[in-house]
Amino acid sequence: MHLNIMTPIETVLDRDITKLTFDSIVGRWTILPRHQDCVTVVPTGIMCCEGKEGVRYIAIAQGTLVKKEQNVQVSTGLAIVSDNAEKLVQAIERDFKKMEEDRKIFNATVAKLEVGLAKGLMTLKEQGNSL
Repeated sequence: MHLNIMTPIETVLDRDITKLTFDSIVGRWTILPRHQDCVTVVPTGIMCCEGKEGVRYIAIAQGTLVKKEQNVQVSTGLAIVSDNAEKLVQAIERDFKKMEEDRKIFNATVAKLEVGLAKGLMTLKEQGNSL
């Protein structure tokens, strides 16, 4: 089978595999070459693929998996690939911590913009201007 994992900005993994294991919203799945074609939502978690080149672990931040004939495509917002599960966990902790920090900064910035907009509208209203 051929596995292709894509994010909106890059192809993270593109390789031939013999087995793909992952958790879905309905339980653990293992896809083998003769598996029935399917489409499923893949929650945030770690996938494991095996092939001639060895085992690779892929952390994804929720995505969609489409298996059609011998092609498996996963589309996700974020993916991290490693050949070492322990290093992958460390990378996840680092990257997701950074994402959480960025989210907090973004939310604080949006809140400041909202307050500034509200103050500006109140000032306009006090001056007698209408929108």
